[in-house]
Amino acid sequence: MAISIRQLRLDAQNTLTPQLNAARKLVLISQGVVFGVNLLLSLLEVLLELMMDSNGGLSGMALRSVLSTVTALSSLAASFLIPFWSIGLTFAFVHIARQQTPETGSLLEGFNRFGPFLRYSLLKVLIITGVTFGVCYLFMVLVSFLPTNPELTAIILENQDAFLADPEATLAQFPRHLLLEAMLPGLLILAALLLVVMVPLMYRLQLGDYAIMDKPGTGAFAAISFSMRTMKGNCLKAFKLDLHFWWYGLATGALVALSQLDTILPALGVALPMSDSISHLICYALYAAGALVFNWHFMPLVQTTYTKFYLTLKGE
Repeated sequence: MAISIRQLRLDAQNTLTPQLNAARKLVLISQGVVFGVNLLLSLLEVLLELMMDSNGGLSGMALRSVLSTVTALSSLAASFLIPFWSIGLTFAFVHIARQQTPETGSLLEGFNRFGPFLRYSLLKVLIITGVTFGVCYLFMVLVSFLPTNPELTAIILENQDAFLADPEATLAQFPRHLLLEAMLPGLLILAALLLVVMVPLMYRLQLGDYAIMDKPGTGAFAAISFSMRTMKGNCLKAFKLDLHFWWYGLATGALVALSQLDTILPALGVALPMSDSISHLICYALYAAGALVFNWHFMPLVQTTYTKFYLTLKGE
């Protein structure tokens, strides 16, 4: 099936224009809830840190313990539930791509299809994990046939006892150029295996979310089967679509880097004049504000185009 990426985007723009405000509203609500929950969790961590600094004795132990437990449980619950919330946006854009106006309540559709989506997610993780283990095993087999560096082998044999006792510390003393030379063939093999096996697999599994959210009653195996069957021979087209929106991925990556600025700056030797929790909260708040504005403006077009791609492959 011939698919023009530019025509796909043009169709998405024409479809989205009369529903742009509704689409942006849904993006704002969906993303706002996700960022708001994560900011709340970061605030709880800061509060816990301040309590420990101001009252580190036994008198505040019970309260600190309760707050620590609440923070940990809240973080775990959020990590589990947010995917079910976020997938509701996919359901909404399926309606938008079909020129149907979705309601705000459509964002809850992931919870309405809790069982199928949970089973699909677990099955997807099992498939990816199994293939990853297979790639790693194949990598170890191939690496075992590579010729070893004689100089590095001699150094390892000379420091065999130290290496067995503390491998990390012993390797840190080895000449860096020898380690890089020894690791380079293996890294090239691993990169090649990931490109050949894992990248196509991820593309083959790409449409499972749409299958679950598009048709009520679709099970996990049916969604995986549909995605694998539909994407067969279409992975390159999906890759071209990703390349078409390279700027979106680049900007998203830059925003994510902003959220990790509290980790990046100290690694570069820049000390922040505040605690780790507060610096993380500030960086995440800046990231959330930037990402919310960016996604509000650009996500409707990107999501509608990808949904049009799904509908086109499906034959609609």
